[in-house]
Amino acid sequence: MSIIHAAQAAQLLQEYWQLQGEISALPSYADCNFRVRCANAEYVLKIASADWHYDDLALENATMRHLQSLQHTDGCALFPAVIPARNGRDLIPLPPEFGQGWVRLLSFVPGQVYADAAKQISVSEQRFLLEHSLGQLLGKMHAQLQHFSHPQAERLHAWNLQQLVQLGDEIVLLKDTALREIVSRHVQYFVRQQLHWQHKLPQAVLHNDANDYNLIVRDGRVAALIDFGDMCHSYRVAEIAIAACYAMTYHIEDPLRSAATIAAAFDAELCLNEAEWEALFPMICARLCQSVLMAERAHRADPDNPYILISQPAVRRLLMQLDQMPRSLAQRQLRLKYKESELC
Repeated sequence: MSIIHAAQAAQLLQEYWQLQGEISALPSYADCNFRVRCANAEYVLKIASADWHYDDLALENATMRHLQSLQHTDGCALFPAVIPARNGRDLIPLPPEFGQGWVRLLSFVPGQVYADAAKQISVSEQRFLLEHSLGQLLGKMHAQLQHFSHPQAERLHAWNLQQLVQLGDEIVLLKDTALREIVSRHVQYFVRQQLHWQHKLPQAVLHNDANDYNLIVRDGRVAALIDFGDMCHSYRVAEIAIAACYAMTYHIEDPLRSAATIAAAFDAELCLNEAEWEALFPMICARLCQSVLMAERAHRADPDNPYILISQPAVRRLLMQLDQMPRSLAQRQLRLKYKESELC
């Protein structure tokens, strides 16, 4: 896809949605995104390259429509809304003169990203509220997704934790010897557990990327989740593990408490089974390893994109910290801190 400029974005917005407004570029891992400020509403114009298959984007849109009835306590939607074009379609092919790709329009979700909100926390009560609201949002989402299915969710996706084994050959490319040994050990353990987990862990359609730049915070609470680009069908508990990985990087003194708070709030909305509790800690470690390996792969392909490595220093520090904890002890502490969270 060719680079799309603001003037071209304005042209697309007018032609397909008959909207005009102030347009500014937004950071993105892969897409070309623009914030659109109109007189009465704000939107995000998303332009996906031809690397994105139509069915992948259709999966995202179908999921957001399915979740649209869920609202935050402030009355706002918990997820972006899909805005159909004037012809009724919600995915528009780019005009040939713009290159190849797909255009769509979503509602803009106001607020701070979790990364900024977490840095401003000064007392434990604020942290608990932030993390509890995160687990609550994920629990509500999965309660709604229990009966949702889409054929494209079964796609093979590199960010699906079930595909972690496919990254095994890339471990040797890590330059840091200590990090390479840690990643190798946790990946091997994860792979050995796969057969057991396939039979014991509930599976579902996942958002699969509740990271600190996709979570939107208002008034000290996680109010929304954006960016459905990494959706897949996988272990349900992986949704908690992924969110916990990022939240834990802001609670370096007691990262397991963050994971337990998120899991407890999720559990209050949709009960976790015993196997999911046992898998949570190793799945957190596996996701951190996956993040390291996928970031290295993306950085090799696009070394000039700073967004790719934005979370890596914190991810690697947390992985090394968790590696010092015996797995059985960490799992017991998670359950203990979970009970404490229930009493808060």
